[in-house]
Amino acid sequence: MTNEAIDKAHQACAKLRFSTGLRRQWEAARAEAAVWDGQGICALGSIPVTLEQMREIATETQDNLPLQLQAAKGVWAACWTMVSQLPPLNQKSPGRGAVPVTSWPQTLATWHKIIAGGLGMEGAIPSNPAAMAEILKVLTGAESPDAIACAARVYRSFVQMRPFEYGNEAIGVLAAKRLLVLRGIEPTAVAPLGFVLSWPNYREFGSVPAKDVDGVRIFAQIITDACEVGQAIANSVLSATPINSYPHS
Repeated sequence: MTNEAIDKAHQACAKLRFSTGLRRQWEAARAEAAVWDGQGICALGSIPVTLEQMREIATETQDNLPLQLQAAKGVWAACWTMVSQLPPLNQKSPGRGAVPVTSWPQTLATWHKIIAGGLGMEGAIPSNPAAMAEILKVLTGAESPDAIACAARVYRSFVQMRPFEYGNEAIGVLAAKRLLVLRGIEPTAVAPLGFVLSWPNYREFGSVPAKDVDGVRIFAQIITDACEVGQAIANSVLSATPINSYPHS
């Protein structure tokens, strides 16, 4: 069952990668996916915000937002920072438009600082260095060469081990997503993992033991579902018609 779920995830990623909507609009699709990820991550953190509100927050230049929306803006800013620092999707020649890939410790610290800023706090330094060291081993592939298994474990490790004082669910989502992009599994970054993880049937995934084998199967299904949502996002960007919901069980 696990291998079948992983195969379906790879197929869904390939289908999204060659989606018509991403041929010329991949940058806009990544930006829209950041909105969806942000909304889902906020839902995981019990911050009620709609997709329409997240789009407004993404273009809001004032800092005097209500505390709830200020926190949501920090989450969105971290999502946007993640996608904006990824390699270009349709790079025609090596080195052209290349984005330097920052180290994992620096990347995680940046996300945490941004999220903490939305909460009116300082961030960047892990409160549990031992947990962070263990998570970094997984992120760098030292624990397993299987990217999907690594991504599943990374997200659950952030949720369960809590290396930072706050924002662990958000950083776990972003780390898993970035890992899948850099390892070539889901290079578009348009599949909104955060949005799908907030669905009722996946919301407790973070509490599944980090090394549980069945967790890999579930996470592969999450990736497949996220790719289907990504297809809808890509199509909406291509048609310039934003969508504000996606049916799910």
